[in-house]
Amino acid sequence: NAYFSLIKINEQIYEPTGEANKRYMDFLDGKSWDQVEADSVLSKNENMLIEMKNALSFSYYQCPSTAESISLTTDLCPLNYLGAGARMAGLSALSKANKNDFQGAIEDAFLPVGIGQMLIEEPRITLIDYLVGNAMKHIGLKTFQIILATHDVPSDVLLPRMTELEKYLENEEGLKNAFR
Repeated sequence: NAYFSLIKINEQIYEPTGEANKRYMDFLDGKSWDQVEADSVLSKNENMLIEMKNALSFSYYQCPSTAESISLTTDLCPLNYLGAGARMAGLSALSKANKNDFQGAIEDAFLPVGIGQMLIEEPRITLIDYLVGNAMKHIGLKTFQIILATHDVPSDVLLPRMTELEKYLENEEGLKNAFR
């Protein structure tokens, strides 16, 4: 269950605050770049990125409190840290792309896409799980789009990932399950 890897990052994520956060968000939007500042932020999140990669090795995500049943009184698992994790994976992807490590860049861009898909496909999904999963996928795909728009990614790196994109298109089942 990927939940147990992902929950470890809840306390590990560092995101800049204040003016540094504005620059960080500009980096993620592809508006500007400072490799030294990006490396500084990423160095504080190395373990978090490792745990996110570990989480992808699992075949599913399931919040323990919703594993048996879901009702109005069910305690939901925290999910807000996953958005920060997705943004950090995006920063790592952009950093690697700027260093011409396109294989690593695309791998990191797809990290939140894969985890987001896991949330959407969990056996007992809540609407919040679905929305967070969808937002994570959006962050990863936006990062992928920025990389493609700003770099000449070699086709031997890009083509194998294009077929992978198809499995992330269909999400209707996850949304239907959220309303059951």
